[in-house]
Amino acid sequence: RQGAGSPEDEAEASREWRERLLRAHAGDGAHSMLRTLLADLPKTRTPWEQVLRMQLGRALSPHAEVSWSRPARSYIANQGRMGSRRMPFEPGWSQSKRVPRLAVVVDVSGSIDHTLMERFAREIEAITRRLETGLVLIVGDERVQRVERFKPGQSDLRGIEFQGGGGTDFTPLLEEADKHLPDIGVVLTDLDGPARFRPHWPVVWAVTEKDAHAEAPFGRKIVLA
Repeated sequence: RQGAGSPEDEAEASREWRERLLRAHAGDGAHSMLRTLLADLPKTRTPWEQVLRMQLGRALSPHAEVSWSRPARSYIANQGRMGSRRMPFEPGWSQSKRVPRLAVVVDVSGSIDHTLMERFAREIEAITRRLETGLVLIVGDERVQRVERFKPGQSDLRGIEFQGGGGTDFTPLLEEADKHLPDIGVVLTDLDGPARFRPHWPVVWAVTEKDAHAEAPFGRKIVLA
């Protein structure tokens, strides 16, 4: 859990303020006061691992659900009555029993350093183990080549082979991921290809430094460095 003032909070706050200032600055000219304010914002260097943990933790953490099998505490405290009048039943809350699920989509048409892939795999395994999250792995390029499900902390990402070169179509990969009803998805890619399907769940695009300039079609982009 990240507390106030953590690196994740600082990075997120800096990003939000930078985006607000950029929107307000549009068309203000080269000598805008807002340019000066942007230059004064702290340059955060939050490790991508922490950013990834923050994004996935928010989406995969257990959440409370209405429970009609147990009354609310206030209903119990008042014994279901308000003075001489009987109160309508008030349902309570309980932790969701549904196992959260992460989708990891790996675009093998590009290339990625073996050491960086090891770090990415370890981080995904640690996150799924800590949050007790199921994982579905989708591997492909212009088509889906492999689909596997894993228990928390038992994903096998290290043996994936990258082809290098060639294009990708994210549409069938995201459509396949959507069939497994994930809470969030991470796409490891160079962002070279179309995405004609936009899922309702949040998507994090993970790219290497050489592709940091590439624009994500939607969702959040993080740079693995």
